[in-house]
Amino acid sequence: MSASPWRGSALAAGLTAAALTGLSWPTVRAPTRWLIGPSHNDAHGILWGLDHTARALAEGRLPALHTTRVLFPEGGPLRVANLAEAILVAPVTLTLGAIVAFNLLTLLHHCLGAAAGYWCGKKLGASSGGAALVSIACGFAPQLCATTFNQNPDVSSWFWVPLTAGLAWRASGLKPLLGAALCASAAALSNPYGGVMAAVALICLAPWERRTLPALWVLGGGLGLAWWLFGVPAGLAGSATAKVARDNLVHGIATPLDLLQPWPNILHQDSTWDGALVADFSYLGISLILFGLW
Repeated sequence: MSASPWRGSALAAGLTAAALTGLSWPTVRAPTRWLIGPSHNDAHGILWGLDHTARALAEGRLPALHTTRVLFPEGGPLRVANLAEAILVAPVTLTLGAIVAFNLLTLLHHCLGAAAGYWCGKKLGASSGGAALVSIACGFAPQLCATTFNQNPDVSSWFWVPLTAGLAWRASGLKPLLGAALCASAAALSNPYGGVMAAVALICLAPWERRTLPALWVLGGGLGLAWWLFGVPAGLAGSATAKVARDNLVHGIATPLDLLQPWPNILHQDSTWDGALVADFSYLGISLILFGLW
């Protein structure tokens, strides 16, 4: 591949960084005090998870999968919502603080989404203008903007999806297929919902040949690890997650189990706002995915 897509991807990432910086200007003025996103929704828990993971790393306790904040004094199982990325930004958390790491993850997810979108567009044969449109669609996708608004960088790493699609599309050898499987696995470890989308992209776009089987085995291993980290423990009574607050010791994290629930998931929010009762029809989403595969 020529260097042009990489230059275009770098330009897309730079422009996205400038746009997001302008939209969240107070954060630039005081990056150790301001958080990107206005909702004040789950930021406290994600900050706690970043700090908890970084401290565990510094003390040589990895993975940090136990806490005494529940079932004291014995404690209970702990699952950090974005464990993989919390480990990657641990040096930033330890030196500059969890707020800076939080903002860095938010910014990177938009920039990497735009860069991956441009590269994917060119890989699929789009013109520079068409790839630019794909870049905008991936860098400012409604799902990504909504999670940024809600201050949820734990579920906003959607850039893995266009990377998976670009590698799997008309793959001519085993290496790009394995790369696509690794990207989909990384997506699942960063964001279970993004992992589902990346896995669907791989299955739909990869050539159905015998050489694709090793990639599917790698994908299965990655999804299985993500299921163990996010799916099974999230259903254990008495477990805790990184979204721990003084008045909310047990808080659900992103889990693929919700996608398989065949009935509405009714969430009772302890809040005074009008949307205190939320119905999540997640099985409709998995139905659309299955229809798309068919």
